[in-house]
Amino acid sequence: MHLLHPLPLTVSDTPPAASPLKSFGRFELRALLSKSARSLIWLVHDPRHGQDLVLCMPREKPNSAPALEHWLRMAHGGERVQHPNVAPVFEIGQVESWPYVAYDRGLGETLEERLARQKAPLPLDAAHWIAQFLEGLAFAHEAGHAHR
Repeated sequence: MHLLHPLPLTVSDTPPAASPLKSFGRFELRALLSKSARSLIWLVHDPRHGQDLVLCMPREKPNSAPALEHWLRMAHGGERVQHPNVAPVFEIGQVESWPYVAYDRGLGETLEERLARQKAPLPLDAAHWIAQFLEGLAFAHEAGHAHR
């Protein structure tokens, strides 16, 4: 789901008002890339570093300070997992008690984006992508990090 929508075609003497900028702390929200029952994945722009990032955050705000600390502790533990098929963490932080993990957008695209760009991958390509994913997932599990 993209945040930017085409303007409706209308005839008016008044120019349309600019849509408000959506933000999360210093990040400019560009598009919701994915969502699950537990998390949201956003494409954001970071004006501080002048680059696009992928920002992962929980779908619901932690309900207490200990819950927030636990989320951040788990994120920092996952940050230490180094593997070619696991994206390295760019930044871990919080905005008004909403925790997040940010990754460099330059690392690639989401599977959904790739499938939109390349409708039907060859079975050999799809098998290779799945093998890479499973290898990274197995490495993270062996390091003691479960996904949800």
